[in-house]
Amino acid sequence: MPAPDVYGLLWTHTGTLRSASAGTVTAHFAEPTPAFEAAVAVAREALVRAGLHMTSGDYSRHGLGRVWRGAMYWEGVADSSALAEALAEAALTPAQRQARADEAEAREEEEWQAFHARRARGAVEDIQRIVRDYPWALAKDRAAAEHIAAAGDLRGMGTEAALEMARRAYRVQGSTRRRLEEWPMGAAQVERAALPGVAAAAHEACRYITSLDADRASVRNRKGWSPSTTYAGHLLAGMETLRERETVYALDLLHQYRRQIPPALAALLFAGAAV
Repeated sequence: MPAPDVYGLLWTHTGTLRSASAGTVTAHFAEPTPAFEAAVAVAREALVRAGLHMTSGDYSRHGLGRVWRGAMYWEGVADSSALAEALAEAALTPAQRQARADEAEAREEEEWQAFHARRARGAVEDIQRIVRDYPWALAKDRAAAEHIAAAGDLRGMGTEAALEMARRAYRVQGSTRRRLEEWPMGAAQVERAALPGVAAAAHEACRYITSLDADRASVRNRKGWSPSTTYAGHLLAGMETLRERETVYALDLLHQYRRQIPPALAALLFAGAAV
């Protein structure tokens, strides 16, 4: 749009400028008026978005032949609606301007509270998922996590602390799963895992040892898993069934706990194996 007829500005000079943000533009220049200077003082950013600037600089190389201080309008960088918004903002009374600032602050506070509420809900949902799918990964956080999961809120725990609790559990679950996937598949154990009933027996044995591990390996009592195997044992016990890889992993894991396993299961799992 052409240079606007606003604030008593008389557009007496025109030149071509290059701008990093707008490229090549046609710029119109006018001596500043008190009305324009007053508008700039209260709505500079809105006026700039509409293409109106208060400028000061040497524009001799742009055909103006002088150092110019005054109003400048960039033609074509904004439409009439942007100009109307800028003029309306500049025309606000101090009381209206304060009311608008208060409304903006209230909106920001509301958005901030909503953002934190979403993060808190996300933390609760993460913890509920972990408690449901792999509670063993929570380790010493399990009691607090179960309390949160049952209540459906953070029970006074800070959002960041709850999110960190979930992250710890995710890391434990991920590293335990990776160890399983990377476990070497020894030929002897692969052969034994393929025997009838061995996979089901290994699964049952993992669940049995897990049932003895109420302290989650926090007490040295020769019952249940040890600190180095408790996560893997609970992972295997929580699976629906064991595939070949999981069965091999379980056999290697269970061998050191064979004296805790019921004799019938131990015989099926380790009969003829080196002890």
